[in-house]
Amino acid sequence: VFVLVEVFDATGTLVGVAKRAGLMPENRPNRLGRALFADSTAIVAGSMLGTSSTTAYVESASGVQAGGRTGLTALVVALLFLAALFI
Repeated sequence: VFVLVEVFDATGTLVGVAKRAGLMPENRPNRLGRALFADSTAIVAGSMLGTSSTTAYVESASGVQAGGRTGLTALVVALLFLAALFI
């Protein structure tokens, strides 16, 4: 049951953020395979380390909305998530 929840959550988040960023044109097939593979690898690694499930966060959409399209946006969001651990 948890696997299905995680698959639908990750797929919905990735599709939503990718469409918002304009990375999923209507006339081309989607390329979510690599993103879903990275997400599943992070979930397995997190499970082995005893953490809660790791996943793609929908908060990434706010970075896309603000105009972020590069890895720098992901790095800033990651640092802010890290800072939120101590708040």
